[in-house]
Amino acid sequence: MIKDVCLVSLPYSSITTPSISLGVLETYITKYGYSVEAIYGNVKFASIIGLAEYDLIDSSFNDYLIGEWTFSRAAFPDANLNDEGFFNLFTDLDDEKIAQLLDIRNKAEAFIEAIAQDILKLKPKILGCTSTFQQNCASLALMRRIKALEPSIITMLGGANCEGIMGQTISENFHWVDYVFSGECDDVIGPFIDKLMKGEHIDYRNLPNGFISQKHKNLTADLGCQSKPPRAYISDMSVVGMPIYDSYFDTLKELQLEEFISPGLLAETSRGCWWGAKQHCTFCGLNGGTMTHRSKPADVAINEFETLSSKYNTNKFLVVDNILPVEYMKTVLPELSKVKEYNLFYETKANLKKHHVETMAKAGIKWIQPGIEGLHDDFLKAIKKGTTAIQNIAALKWCRSYGIRVTWNLLCEAPFEQESWYEEMLEWLPMVTHLHPPFDQMAKICYHRFSPYFNNPEQYNLTLEPTKSYQYIYPLQGEALSNIAYFFNQASDKTQGIYTLNFTFKPQSKALGQVQALLDNWSEQWQSGAIPMCYMVDKGESIIIMDTREVATNFTHILTGIKAQLYRLASEPIPKERLIKKLLELQPNEELAEIDQAIADLIDNKLMINLSKCLMALAFVGESPTMLDNNESPGGSINLAKIAESRVEKQRVE
Repeated sequence: MIKDVCLVSLPYSSITTPSISLGVLETYITKYGYSVEAIYGNVKFASIIGLAEYDLIDSSFNDYLIGEWTFSRAAFPDANLNDEGFFNLFTDLDDEKIAQLLDIRNKAEAFIEAIAQDILKLKPKILGCTSTFQQNCASLALMRRIKALEPSIITMLGGANCEGIMGQTISENFHWVDYVFSGECDDVIGPFIDKLMKGEHIDYRNLPNGFISQKHKNLTADLGCQSKPPRAYISDMSVVGMPIYDSYFDTLKELQLEEFISPGLLAETSRGCWWGAKQHCTFCGLNGGTMTHRSKPADVAINEFETLSSKYNTNKFLVVDNILPVEYMKTVLPELSKVKEYNLFYETKANLKKHHVETMAKAGIKWIQPGIEGLHDDFLKAIKKGTTAIQNIAALKWCRSYGIRVTWNLLCEAPFEQESWYEEMLEWLPMVTHLHPPFDQMAKICYHRFSPYFNNPEQYNLTLEPTKSYQYIYPLQGEALSNIAYFFNQASDKTQGIYTLNFTFKPQSKALGQVQALLDNWSEQWQSGAIPMCYMVDKGESIIIMDTREVATNFTHILTGIKAQLYRLASEPIPKERLIKKLLELQPNEELAEIDQAIADLIDNKLMINLSKCLMALAFVGESPTMLDNNESPGGSINLAKIAESRVEKQRVE
């Protein structure tokens, strides 16, 4: 069957969700009457190398570019890239793992040839690929092969890897890419595709905003023009189309992967970051050049969840927003709770209060990433998070109370940090092990393009260069290599033995090592199922607290009188003076000395924390609803256990 346009999502991107980029592009192009073939090359490649093997690379730390390396030879067959140098970057690459990576690279070359031949059979006029993080080399490899086989096919590349100077560098150095798109294409891609399909004249002096081409660069250079790389921007989110995901589910069925993959859907309700627009977190490189927050109208967002859920028979949505729109707490979320029981993931700010988390839970938000990042006030101030340590702990407590799973990071080794911060954390961290542990225990802070660290390195005493992997993947040097990079490290970092396939943090100080050991124990308790408890049941005249943390002073605490009142009043972080004032408003005859002693007793019994110049009750409410396990993730999951069983059975039969 002949198709006008082929849209391709290549490795490495998630195979447990369809591509929202392909989905909305298909919507825009089909509105103009053109036929589209959305090709899930990532899923097809996973079926070739094995789902478990694909997942291992796809879930590897993006900064290390392991996935990009497996497609670099297919993209740049004439380059003399140094494989040994790349392998030497890793401390845990033994001969068996190296052989596995080499085998995957060989299969990548054969895969690019096969998918190119499949595309040629469709006789498209336009080929579009999406490129985010570790999709660049596979996309460049496919477009290069297509151009070699059929030069008349117009090639287009877009995605996060094409933002600004990165997109311009791709256009300048890889001539087989006709057009690179930087930014948000929603209102321009349809008309531009229409022009190309009709064979109309393209004025390279006046390309639509966001488009970059080699011809445009040549013309502007001849005219003596100097221009900043473009970035398109959408101000009205109501024009953003609803994605079409049919091809993804067709691919799962065709490859007989439905038994092993439980999909989720991607949804988008906003762009930009309302907090970042006020104060840009120092390490964040998301949003490219456009931080301004824009959200879809409430009725549009609600309808999209309903329509996609019904069409694809799932309630699971991983929402790709950088941050949950504040206004949705009063508009979208209450309405979602009336429709059906959703299973949603959202990123949020960390200053969540009880009523926020309750509203989210009722709406079906079962997993969040609240941007906690740190648990010391001075660290949080240094990275401009706009929260305090006790606010972060409060968010974790309320999520535990309402059964919302939390993904969060404990970052470290930021510019200007002090070891004393971690020594202070060690004093109270054992008190919060009943709350969800960080995702990767500790993680060294990263330096990404577009972040304040990258934009103003001198302000942070930084000298940055592309992470070491880039030089072994791209046939570029100097400024060109730097301009194509998104991930950076300090120029003073070691050059060998610095990475691990599975990201592992190596503490560089005694205090960091002690915090890491504590986090390891915390995480092991949760993974083993022996999750510590510290929960309260309010009986009115008394509060009963059950406590199984290692720091527990008693298994059961019964609070009465002013202790019970203080505990209720300190459910949210509150300065001590205000807490005492509130208690005296309720019980004006209480003696200050007795109040002070009651607070001291609660702190001594590890039931209340004194942090960030505030006090807060630590016990969560009730025994806590069951949280999702990994197989119930809103972003879908791969049943690795079933894959292993299938392989054993296959070997037995053979």
